Amino acid sequence: MDRKTLSGSLLVVGTAVGGGMLAIPLVTGRAGFFPAALISALVALFMCATGLLLLEVVLSVRKEVNLLTLTRSILGPKLSVCVAITFAFLYYCLLAAYFSFGSALVEQLTYALTAYSLGYNQALFLFFFLFAPLIFLGIWWVDSFYYLAISIMACTYCYLLISGSKDMVHARWEEKDLLEGIWSVPI
Repeated sequence: MDRKTLSGSLLVVGTAVGGGMLAIPLVTGRAGFFPAALISALVALFMCATGLLLLEVVLSVRKEVNLLTLTRSILGPKLSVCVAITFAFLYYCLLAAYFSFGSALVEQLTYALTAYSLGYNQALFLFFFLFAPLIFLGIWWVDSFYYLAISIMACTYCYLLISGSKDMVHARWEEKDLLEGIWSVPI
């Protein structure tokens, strides 16, 4: 498998699974195993159906497209502007979340290593100056960092499974509270 195929595959896996995968057992645990499994399967089917619908639209256009050009060609230019604004807002929210969480990690790591407490703004600038060069160095460096991040996420997931297994309450396997499980659908 070449590097481009691996990068694309990891990008899809990282997007589909993401860090929220670590939170799913915590949110669905109150519902019990079988309601959580049922809701997770329904959400997976919904994701698959929306992916197949998007694939059908992309294949019907028969040229290189993105979501904005699809919207413009199928639903018109007015909705294309709405989609563009929605995507800009989504990416702004993602950027704000990454910088907020990343700067908090830098602040905690700095305090753990040096016992010096950075302020929020200092940690924010340090986070920016640590990761901005990665973007400017090029796609190879971003890919390499992404491989590392995916590996860390997989190791963290395995660690949580192993360390959390000793605290597992076997009585939860028989519990069935579907209403508690519905709260996990947004994840």
